[in-house]
Amino acid sequence: MNQFFDELPAQSDIEQEETCRLIKHLVSLPDEQCVICGKTIEEVGGQRIASQPRRGIWFSPTYKGGGNPAAPHKSIKLNEAPLYLVVCGEKEMWTDLAIERAVSSYRRGRRAWFCQVCGHRTCSTCGAPINLPMGSEILHTNGSITYCNIIPFNPGCINPACKNYKDFGNHDENR
Repeated sequence: MNQFFDELPAQSDIEQEETCRLIKHLVSLPDEQCVICGKTIEEVGGQRIASQPRRGIWFSPTYKGGGNPAAPHKSIKLNEAPLYLVVCGEKEMWTDLAIERAVSSYRRGRRAWFCQVCGHRTCSTCGAPINLPMGSEILHTNGSITYCNIIPFNPGCINPACKNYKDFGNHDENR
């Protein structure tokens, strides 16, 4: 996969958009760990998050920087094509190590993601992931992505010891 990234030729704007779509397809399966904290989904629980309105990771043929001062965009050039890996979120979220993990994921042909704890989709009582990470794009084991709408109800959390616990059963067989 690394060779693929390094050998992309210079392209027109239309070709760059097509390249980004192709790369999204090629790197659709999730990596093994959260790019922010380095934990697996089994360690944290909950769902893998690909993006949220203020946090995310994606490809772009153009440099993106700035944006929301509280959650700025940062572009990392992957090759000379140009192809950028764009991250956005709180400045303290995207440390050098987190960015290194994200780039490494994509170079190995895997999709980078972050956990619900790092994405702030946790129970206000115990801190465990909530059952539905509202306002998030969820990355499933098979590489598909679904969006969890913001719904006006308490989804409960996954911690059986918490008063907010709700057993939704295995609502995602592709977790």
